[in-house]
Amino acid sequence: MAELPYKKNTYFFTKREFEFYNTLKPIADKYDLIVFSKARLADLFSVRYDKQWQYSWLNKITSKHIDFILCSDDQCRPEILIELDDSSHDRPERQERDAFVNDVAESGGIPILRIREYTAESLEDEIKAFCSGFENVYDIMPAPAVYTAEEIIADIKKTDFGSMLKNYIFDSLEF
Repeated sequence: MAELPYKKNTYFFTKREFEFYNTLKPIADKYDLIVFSKARLADLFSVRYDKQWQYSWLNKITSKHIDFILCSDDQCRPEILIELDDSSHDRPERQERDAFVNDVAESGGIPILRIREYTAESLEDEIKAFCSGFENVYDIMPAPAVYTAEEIIADIKKTDFGSMLKNYIFDSLEF
């Protein structure tokens, strides 16, 4: 095997990220959410079909990451994005990047929470506020353990399967 110039990083998180994770994790557990971190925007969003510009748009999100992602624990759907901001986010080039990430999140329909200073209580209040805005009644947390047949049928009746199928087909095609 060839000798490559890579070495393991000592820590996955910075000290601030690790402190935040330790505050976030029990809150996420309380609301049946799974915490992920350092995911690429391209892992969270796809580009709508645009043959001419698809790869250009994809390149814009491939190397950008989100600090933390809260996902539903039932199907691992991304529900809330969290950016842990610090003074580096005051720089103009960073503000431009942050504005783009905010726009991507809004376009893709995932709320983004930007945090500078926090306490466990203020963080939980922020997450609770986001959770109360979920569109699907089954996304309100904590989720019930069991759904009745009537609840499932009502949910199926209000689902737009035509749009789901169209999105699935376009997301599955390779160009």
